[in-house]
Amino acid sequence: MGIKTATKEDLYRIIELERAFFSSEGYRPELPVAYEMILELGVVWYKDDEPEGMLATVPVSSIMSHSDRVLSLPVESPFRERCRRGYLDGYDGRIFVCAFIAQRHLPSLVRKFLELPKAVGFVNESDKKALDFYKRFSCRIVGMVENIHSPGKLDYVLTYDRSPM
Repeated sequence: MGIKTATKEDLYRIIELERAFFSSEGYRPELPVAYEMILELGVVWYKDDEPEGMLATVPVSSIMSHSDRVLSLPVESPFRERCRRGYLDGYDGRIFVCAFIAQRHLPSLVRKFLELPKAVGFVNESDKKALDFYKRFSCRIVGMVENIHSPGKLDYVLTYDRSPM
């Protein structure tokens, strides 16, 4: 099967994928409301035959124009915190990659990522596998910010610009 564009009816699949990949963080009650907003303001693609991965994106301009709503999300929400801390300031015109997770390499999700014209995202400084993955696709490190979940740790700020065809 291929990649499906998620709707609110797929919310449970998205939440399960998030929990499967970030289970060490425990139950996060803010996920449903955060992903409802991500689905409303952006696009979530996932592998539709058996949820193995997803790519969740929101244009930075949509986040900024709805910042009051984003800031009303629960305090635990990384989506909210990145907005509140100003981590997306200066990236208007880019697509924020909220989540890009997969159980294994999924070429169809990678293609969706590579179709983005310009993107911005965050990778924990200790996640060398993810950093290497993004570097293969010409993502550039443009800065560092404090990690949302672990004060004292840092995240790389990465940008992506699609190559002209």
